[in-house]
Amino acid sequence: MKILCLTDFPVQAPDRWLWNYLPDASDDVDFLWGGAADRSATWGKLFTRYPAYYRLALRALAQLRRKRYDLVLAWEASVGIPFALTARAFGRAAPPFLLLAFNPGDVGALFEPLIRLGLKRVS
Repeated sequence: MKILCLTDFPVQAPDRWLWNYLPDASDDVDFLWGGAADRSATWGKLFTRYPAYYRLALRALAQLRRKRYDLVLAWEASVGIPFALTARAFGRAAPPFLLLAFNPGDVGALFEPLIRLGLKRVS
């Protein structure tokens, strides 16, 4: 299976992250990551953290145009929801999308509709 994996931390060869613990898995996994230097709390993360995750989503969509994948997998909602919303906004048909470790945390009521909209893209 060809998988595009999105994380908020670097995964560089020969490291295969979760796949290190699946020695019999023959998956071909490409990693893209986007990190934010500042992990501000509450409203501050809108300006310091999430722009990096939306840039990651745009890079992932560009990667999907160049290569064929069977699955897109994102680690945590902070990376996954921006990808889902960006793919939806651009009307981009993408392979099935899985989101691992979803925890909405302390999001305000203002963001709940966006999260629900993003979750509609999750397989």
